[in-house]
Amino acid sequence: MDMQEIASWLANPTGEGASDEEFAETIILAYKIWKTGNPKAIITKDDMLNADTKTITSNIKQQLDEIIFSEEMDPSCWWKQEDE
Repeated sequence: MDMQEIASWLANPTGEGASDEEFAETIILAYKIWKTGNPKAIITKDDMLNADTKTITSNIKQQLDEIIFSEEMDPSCWWKQEDE
Protein backbone atom coordinates (compact mmCIF):
# COMPACT_ATOMS: atom_id res chain seq x y z
CA MET A 1 0.00 0.00 0.00
CA ASP A 2 1.21 3.51 -0.73
CA MET A 3 0.57 6.51 1.52
CA GLN A 4 -2.56 7.52 -0.43
CA GLU A 5 -4.08 4.06 0.04
CA ILE A 6 -3.13 3.93 3.73
CA ALA A 7 -4.50 7.41 4.45
CA SER A 8 -7.72 6.69 2.56
CA TRP A 9 -8.14 3.36 4.34
CA LEU A 10 -7.63 4.97 7.77
CA ALA A 11 -9.86 7.98 7.01
CA ASN A 12 -12.54 5.68 5.54
CA PRO A 13 -14.32 8.39 3.52
CA THR A 14 -16.36 5.88 1.50
CA GLY A 15 -17.16 3.34 4.21
CA GLU A 16 -14.88 0.84 2.51
CA GLY A 17 -11.84 1.51 4.70
CA ALA A 18 -10.84 0.85 8.27
CA SER A 19 -13.50 0.20 10.85
CA ASP A 20 -13.28 2.06 14.15
CA GLU A 21 -11.74 -1.07 15.64
CA GLU A 22 -9.12 -1.33 12.89
CA PHE A 23 -8.31 2.38 13.18
CA ALA A 24 -7.68 2.06 16.94
CA GLU A 25 -5.68 -1.15 16.51
CA THR A 26 -3.54 0.40 13.77
CA ILE A 27 -2.65 3.47 15.83
CA ILE A 28 -1.84 1.42 18.95
CA LEU A 29 0.21 -1.06 16.91
CA ALA A 30 2.13 1.69 15.11
CA TYR A 31 2.99 3.24 18.49
CA LYS A 32 4.06 -0.12 19.90
CA ILE A 33 6.29 -0.74 16.88
CA TRP A 34 7.84 2.73 17.27
CA LYS A 35 8.29 2.29 21.02
CA THR A 36 9.78 -1.23 20.87
CA GLY A 37 11.61 -0.95 17.55
CA ASN A 38 10.10 -4.33 16.66
CA PRO A 39 8.39 -4.26 13.25
CA LYS A 40 6.83 -7.66 14.04
CA ALA A 41 5.28 -6.50 17.32
CA ILE A 42 1.73 -7.59 18.02
CA ILE A 43 -0.87 -5.88 20.14
CA THR A 44 -2.60 -7.55 23.03
CA LYS A 45 -5.81 -6.90 24.88
CA ASP A 46 -3.65 -5.34 27.62
CA ASP A 47 -2.07 -2.96 25.06
CA MET A 48 -5.51 -1.82 23.96
CA LEU A 49 -7.07 -1.49 27.41
CA ASN A 50 -4.06 0.29 28.88
CA ALA A 51 -3.20 2.50 25.92
CA ASP A 52 -1.91 5.86 27.11
CA THR A 53 -3.67 7.88 24.42
CA LYS A 54 -2.41 11.16 25.81
CA THR A 55 1.21 10.02 25.40
CA ILE A 56 0.51 8.45 22.01
CA THR A 57 -1.14 11.55 20.57
CA SER A 58 1.48 13.83 22.10
CA ASN A 59 4.20 11.70 20.50
CA ILE A 60 2.48 11.81 17.10
CA LYS A 61 2.13 15.60 17.37
CA GLN A 62 5.79 16.01 18.35
CA GLN A 63 6.96 13.85 15.45
CA LEU A 64 4.74 15.64 12.93
CA ASP A 65 5.80 19.07 14.18
CA GLU A 66 9.46 18.13 13.80
CA ILE A 67 9.03 16.62 10.35
CA ILE A 68 6.72 19.29 8.96
CA PHE A 69 8.09 22.48 10.49
CA SER A 70 11.73 21.94 11.50
CA GLU A 71 14.24 23.48 9.12
CA GLU A 72 16.91 21.06 10.34
CA MET A 73 14.93 17.82 10.17
CA ASP A 74 14.25 16.38 6.73
CA PRO A 75 15.13 19.54 4.76
CA SER A 76 14.58 17.70 1.48
CA CYS A 77 10.81 17.32 2.00
CA TRP A 78 8.97 18.65 -1.04
CA TRP A 79 6.97 21.20 0.98
CA LYS A 80 10.19 22.73 2.34
CA GLN A 81 11.56 23.47 -1.09
CA GLU A 82 11.48 26.93 -2.61
CA ASP A 83 8.71 27.48 -5.15
CA GLU A 84 9.99 27.99 -8.65
